[in-house]
Amino acid sequence: KKQHSRAQQTATKQQQTTLHHKMSEKITEETSKRICKHMNEDHAHTIHYMAQSILTSNKKKKKGEIKNATMTSISNKEYCIRFVLCNGDLCEMCHETIAFYPTPLVDSKDARTRMMEEHNRVLSPQFSYLLTPIILTTLLTVALLGYAV
Repeated sequence: KKQHSRAQQTATKQQQTTLHHKMSEKITEETSKRICKHMNEDHAHTIHYMAQSILTSNKKKKKGEIKNATMTSISNKEYCIRFVLCNGDLCEMCHETIAFYPTPLVDSKDARTRMMEEHNRVLSPQFSYLLTPIILTTLLTVALLGYAV
């Protein structure tokens, strides 16, 4: 039994080492460049809407037209997006870094899954956009007129 339990302990340690190695697999600069190239060439619309999402959720509440949005890097902890924000004739280059939340990426394969989640998040309908002051005033007026009748 002692030999068997030692064999099991050794196997368990090997599994833990393999799991630890997999959990700490760093996304290299080369992998980052490959992922960014793919995202920028094949999913430019997603990158554009990710930049737009950053602006709408940013405390600075910058407004304007987003141009030339690109993903510049990705690591296990975060990804970076660069874009030009134009408001009339005035344009500025913006760099934003977004942390992966709630947990960092496990490895480069995890990047695909998380980017798909970001794609779905930024391209899903946002019903809060429908609640503009004009629409709310119209709904309130209709409700009051309906109640008065």
